[in-house]
Amino acid sequence: MTKELSVILTFKRLRALNLSRSSLKMLPDLVGKLKHLRYLDLSWCVKLARLPKSVGNLVNLQTLKLTGCETLEFSTEVATKLINLRHLEIHRCKAFEDMMPAGFRKLSSLQSLSNVYMVDDRKKKKKVGKLNELQNLNSLRGNLEINRLDQVKDVKLESQDVNLQGKKLIVSLDLNWENQDETQDSVQLLENLRPHQDLRRLQVRWYLGDKFSKWLSKIKQLSYISLFGFDNCKSLPPLERLPYLKSLEISSMKVLEYIYLEEVFHTAATFFPSLERLKFSGCKNFKGWKRMEGQVSVDKLSQPPLGRLSQLIINKCPKLTDLPTFPNVEEMQLCESMVKPLKKNIGYSIILFLHSSFQAQVTKDRRQTSRC
Repeated sequence: MTKELSVILTFKRLRALNLSRSSLKMLPDLVGKLKHLRYLDLSWCVKLARLPKSVGNLVNLQTLKLTGCETLEFSTEVATKLINLRHLEIHRCKAFEDMMPAGFRKLSSLQSLSNVYMVDDRKKKKKVGKLNELQNLNSLRGNLEINRLDQVKDVKLESQDVNLQGKKLIVSLDLNWENQDETQDSVQLLENLRPHQDLRRLQVRWYLGDKFSKWLSKIKQLSYISLFGFDNCKSLPPLERLPYLKSLEISSMKVLEYIYLEEVFHTAATFFPSLERLKFSGCKNFKGWKRMEGQVSVDKLSQPPLGRLSQLIINKCPKLTDLPTFPNVEEMQLCESMVKPLKKNIGYSIILFLHSSFQAQVTKDRRQTSRC
């Protein structure tokens, strides 16, 4: 491969070079002389251990693919010299999983960035990039995944200028904490990570805070929300007025008790008007929805039905005793949870799976029941 590559690198006006899935172990220094190179694909070169510093000379490079380079180690600061880079794919790339390079903010033309990893620089011998490196990357679009947020130690210094609200072309955002033993001002960090108003998809995992930011109720274009593994969060802000929300997943929330309601009285147009899929899993203390403090107490049945809901999953939520009606549900899964929330819906056509004890198919005229 080395001989063939040496020949290829003599073509000085080369615009695109695809070496993906090759057995390449090292990229020669000569690559830095390809001044016209716009596209370089090294994805899944699993034996690739080194990139030369001369890569930093490829100032016209627009696309760099390093996905799956699991043994690659190089000075990631080289990447910050690629000032015209638009697309950077670094999923499962060891060099970038170790840290975000300092100076990343210089890549202001970057449009796609698969994921970034935070690192506590006290554990590194060299300077690493902070979350604020994303500040000027306002051309980012599509999906953005930010990992190891628990490694952000000085929340004010490292995250107050991240400016996700200015990245209006991002449609999907993943925010992931990892180490549950870490201590930080997670509530303020999440507040600093507020996205723009037109975000469509949000996933948050292993968040450390005891409450979720109120901005969740304000992102009106959201169609998908997934919240997973919050060990300290007892309540969530109102979600019922998100007009385009189709799927809501809440899982592994150890101390979650309630999701607040924004208003006392609702109509079908203001109470989850688009919700089609609802999942609660592993929320052993979750009881249901609750009106915010100071609201007038009214009967629970004043909640409108979830008219568009077609799939409902309730798994290991033994304290969940009250749900709005769901007259049009087509599939429902219930496991290690109480049947009480279903009683007022039993007249409707549903498919019910009780994995812990029995499986039953219930039709509107209750003609057929089978046990497993």
